[in-house]
Order: sequence, then C-alpha cells, then structure tokens
Amino acid sequence: KYIFAKAMERKTERYILTATTKKRRYGTKVEPLIFKRAADELKQKKLILLKVGYKPFPNMPTAGVSSDSIVRTEEGEIIASFESKACASWTTLYDRTYEQMDDSSTDFWQTQGQMLAWDVEENYYCVISPPQDINKYLYCENIMDFYEDWCNETEMTIEVVKKSPIH
Repeated sequence: KYIFAKAMERKTERYILTATTKKRRYGTKVEPLIFKRAADELKQKKLILLKVGYKPFPNMPTAGVSSDSIVRTEEGEIIASFESKACASWTTLYDRTYEQMDDSSTDFWQTQGQMLAWDVEENYYCVISPPQDINKYLYCENIMDFYEDWCNETEMTIEVVKKSPIH
C-alpha cells in the first residue's frame, strides 16, 4: 500500500497532505546534506550520483518507484539505484545497519523495487547516524549552512545491496 501511494503521488503529482512525524521531516530536510556527502564519497570511486524522480516499472506503467538517486559511471552507465535514510534515533540506526538485509528488513522491498524499475543489480543503501538534536537541523532556515556541523556529528555508511533473484 505504501509503495502504491508513493507511486500514485509521483505519477499524478498530487501529494496528499497528511500529518507526518518529526523524524520523517528531519529525513526530508537533510536530504541535500546526504546527497552532497554521498556524491563526494562516490566521486572518489569515479562514480556520479544523480537525483531522479518517479520511475515506472518495466511493462507496468501504473506502478513504480521514486529512488533518491541513481549511481552511474563517468561513461554514463547506470549501475545502481540509491536510497538514503537519515536516522533520528539509535534504534532506527540499529534496524538499518546491524540487521541482515533480507525480506523482513525495514527497507528491503523499497530497495528491491528500485533495482527492478532501474534494471540494475545493486542499490547503494546510504544510512546516516542520528545527530545529538534533530531540531537544530529541522528548524534551521538554510540547511546547507549546517553541512559541516552535521558531517562532524554524524556518520555515513553505504552498503551495496544486491538484487534478490528469488524475489
């Protein structure tokens, strides 16, 4: 249902207004920080991170995904989808980094769907540890002004998740 709702929002460009949690707002607010940080790290590996929008599944135009980004080579080949998560607590960090990524994992189906839509074998799954106080970032006027502070108090991990052949 969640994937359907998100796909319909992207497809129709009607984003249904509902109450959202403070943790989700924080994750959305720091997306530019995550993108910059991950792009800088991937650049060292001669990879380019590109922001993307809604992508329908092959042969199924009524459903699709919205990856945060895609990863491509300098030559232009798309090699992976990219999903990022900004944790607001140690428990969400644990769920996303210390548990085995399988079909019971929090973000398994999201990453698998992205790989299906983009026709790639990998997803770069980026997880950011929680800062001391999400309010510092949540209520600031210009999030990019806090890039250095945020990088200094959080850690980033990027796990390469493989496409599941049985799913």
